This record gives sequence, structure tokens and C-alpha cells, in this order.
Amino acid sequence: MITVHICLSDIFGVAVACEVIFYPGDTPFFNGAALAVSGARSIRLDAGGNGSVTLLPGHYTVRFLEITGNTDTLHILVPNKEGVYELAELVGGGGEGLKGGLLAFWKLDEDGGVRVDATGNGNDLSSTNGVGYDVELPGAGAWFDGNNYLSTQQNFDPTQSYTMSCFAMATSATGYQGAVMLGPGPTYAVLSPTFENVGGGPCFNPSDVTSLVVIPGLAGDTLPHFLAATYDANTGIGTLHVDGQKTALALNPIVCPPGPLWVGGGPGNFLTGWVANVGLWNRVLLDAEIAQLYNNGNGLAYPFA
Repeated sequence: MITVHICLSDIFGVAVACEVIFYPGDTPFFNGAALAVSGARSIRLDAGGNGSVTLLPGHYTVRFLEITGNTDTLHILVPNKEGVYELAELVGGGGEGLKGGLLAFWKLDEDGGVRVDATGNGNDLSSTNGVGYDVELPGAGAWFDGNNYLSTQQNFDPTQSYTMSCFAMATSATGYQGAVMLGPGPTYAVLSPTFENVGGGPCFNPSDVTSLVVIPGLAGDTLPHFLAATYDANTGIGTLHVDGQKTALALNPIVCPPGPLWVGGGPGNFLTGWVANVGLWNRVLLDAEIAQLYNNGNGLAYPFA
């Protein structure tokens, strides 16, 4: 076993915070089950670009995620089969910014019908019971009347790491109203602008509401807010961000099984209000990336330019 000490900086000498995944051999896996590959190891570098990981001698391919620096200049030395340090190959992920790990993004600015996945990945949202259209800050979005919703045909897996985000507004601070949900139903992971049991404020529940694993946020109101929820399958930690700021977390929540993505709620969780700029990633976004999506209340939609 050899401990690799890492200190990364960009071409300007600025420290780089990121996640580094070491894959044995030459063919890394880029799906949500990447760390299930035998021998794969992950290390998250701190704000100073520092970290360490223990590896068996061998050839490794390295992937950088959530990177904040100029990736063209980032390299790392890892031990080869003889235990001699060699330059690792930098592949995938690095330098993609908010596009890294992005599964889908829906602006919801259409005036009706199907809401298109702006990434071109084909994860379009179908409308049930005539989802409408309205303009709030930061722009156009879908309007829900408490009895309609949008959903994907494709399933997503909330047992793996993910981030989901949106701008959302409820017309009242009562009930448990799902803005964005993942799961097959009646069990969902729910990102909600309101949950009356915690004072009416925003909440993120990574599992079925009956598990009582709920993360309360700020006091509830009827204004648009930017909401982002993350779940880290490696640590079991879920977090809730409101208007670009991390507000709460839960450890080892009970996650729900794979299922579609829903916007505007579902049975028992319908939203009366407005939603826009829904994003879904197969990784945990950095706090700085979530603040970038909030963009001081102006929002930042795909392609994030």
C-alpha cells in the first residue's frame, strides 16, 4: 500500500478544490456507479487543494470532478506496478464545470405541452392535466394548480449521489408541496418550497415522508426561492441549499428506490405555484457551483454561459 499525497494548483498557482477518482487500469466508468468498480478510490481535496489517498501499486486512470481551476495544467503522480511514481492520465469530467455530471436541465419556459430537456439527452417532461405557464423572478416557468404535474419516462436512481435544483414558489406555506421529486411513488425524494410541520419553510426529504427524515430550511413565504438538494451516496449526507446558501443537512437518510423525476408534485404532494430552471446531476455539486446557479437571484440556465 502506498499513500499518495496530493496538492493541486492551476497555472496561476491558485489552489484547486475538487474530487479525484482513481480507477485501476485504463477504462474508467463514468456512470453513477463509478465507485463500485473494484479498486476505485475517491478523495475530495480541500479548499487548499490538499488531500491524500492510499492505493495499491498499479496503473491508474484519474478523473477530476467539480474542479475549480484550469484543468489543462492539472496532473498527478500515482504509483505504477513497480511502485514508481508516474504521471497519471487525466480523462473526462475535468473542466466541464456545471456540465459535468449533468443528466438533464429543464428551463420550463414553454407555454404548454412537453417541456424539453435543454441538454439534448432526451429526458423530456410530459404534462399531465395541463400544466400552465407563468412569469416570476427570474423568468418564465411552469405553473401548477394543485392537480397537475410534469414527469419523465426515464427512471433515475436516488440511491446514487445526485443534486437536484430549481427555482420554486408556492402560493401558500401550508402542506407538503413537491417542486421536484425523484422516485416511483408513493415513495419519493422530495425538494419542497414548503413543509408546514417545520414552520412552513423549504425542506428536502431524501426518502419517503413517513420516515421523518426531513431537513427544515428557512421560514416559509410565498416568494420565489432557489432550492438545491444534494445526496452523497458515499457519506450518506443530504444537504439543503436555499438561495445559494447551505441551510441544513441530514446524516444517513433512508433513500427511496429508482423512479421518474416529477415536477409539480404527485399524489399527496401536489404543488400550487410556479417552478423554473430544474436541473439534475449525478454528483454532489460544490457549494460554489450551487451559488453560481442561484446567481444572486437571477438564475443561471443551461448552457451556463
